[in-house]
Amino acid sequence: MSDIQQKGGAMIKVRGLHKRFGSLEVLRGIDEEIDEGEVVVIIGPSGSGKSTFLRCLNLLETPDEGEVIIDGRQINAPGVNVNKVREKMGMVFQHFNLFPHLTVRNNIMLAPVKLKIMTKEQLIVAEAAELGLKDEFAPYFRIGNILNGSTVNDSAIKNILLKDCNAIECENETKPDQTLKSVNGTDVTVGFGTGAAAILDWASKNNIAFRGHTLVWHSQTPESFFKQGGSWVDKSTMSKRMENYIKGMFNLYKSQYPNVNLYAYDVCNECISDDAGACNNGDGARGRGYGQGNSPWVQIYGNNSFIEE
Repeated sequence: MSDIQQKGGAMIKVRGLHKRFGSLEVLRGIDEEIDEGEVVVIIGPSGSGKSTFLRCLNLLETPDEGEVIIDGRQINAPGVNVNKVREKMGMVFQHFNLFPHLTVRNNIMLAPVKLKIMTKEQLIVAEAAELGLKDEFAPYFRIGNILNGSTVNDSAIKNILLKDCNAIECENETKPDQTLKSVNGTDVTVGFGTGAAAILDWASKNNIAFRGHTLVWHSQTPESFFKQGGSWVDKSTMSKRMENYIKGMFNLYKSQYPNVNLYAYDVCNECISDDAGACNNGDGARGRGYGQGNSPWVQIYGNNSFIEE
């Protein structure tokens, strides 16, 4: 349909989406429907088109073919004011792209003022009342930050977080290399170190929501997790270990910190290309990856297909 308004159905519809960069066709006839309130995760190796697809949804990249329909409106139809559409769309970029001439606070305030969610006068009143960022933006999103085993002992940093933040996560303290204690067969023992315990104690005491980080990490998971008697375990054993590790972690939070609001969890971090030649040498950990595309995950599964489980 070429009609701009298309009522009914999913909140987001994509039909026959194609995107090319020169001779490289990144998106090849993508069809997708996402209902209101539905959570969808896009998984794939580096360079597979995940970000390109997302950028096409608000026309940061212009599709070469196909339709993008948001809440009944085909936003890539001729004559549509895409800036008006974007006012009701949110996107979190991998890089912050802050304006260097503005303070952190003014960078955060910029969008609500531009979108007329709040006026400058309202922000000035909030500032005069010594409200924190969490108070100003609570109706729209959480304001979070990171603590580690060192900064959790810094009272000045914690006071800033108490004023401005209503969510927290650890830097490294809840990654697999910090929480995996032992493995035998498919039995997995987990535990918190002193750094994670201190951060979770502080979050619990101050009623600050907690975001877990992370369950799967290519380069920060002990090799012993993948082996038995010095040899790589089989796929079935590895999948069961991973299942027991995840269950063990959530049981650990529940038993030791029942009052902590564990509102989100980073499931996978740096899930990247298995192909050792996929990216240039300068791309670092997000290029060919741990073991030059030959991580323990790949040793066992042959690729990153375990993520889909």
